Amino acid sequence: MPPIAAFAAIGIVGFALFGENPFSAGPQSKPDGGLGFTTRLGFTPVVLEKHWLGLVLETFPSFYQEGLLVYGLALNFEWQLL
Repeated sequence: MPPIAAFAAIGIVGFALFGENPFSAGPQSKPDGGLGFTTRLGFTPVVLEKHWLGLVLETFPSFYQEGLLVYGLALNFEWQLL
């Protein structure tokens, strides 16, 4: 019998880069480095014998010099074949 629905919470701290896209800006692209975080809150409402479907809310706050805050947000629908 497959497991019941599950919740998950994850947090990570790391080094973040912010700047122009180096593919379009070329060698003059000079990204700034700062402190980055990511948090994931997930819910897996459907768990079958060989598949699961999940819904995940993910945030990406990053802090740079001079008080610059860059914030990203994603809502993911995920499917996994076990």
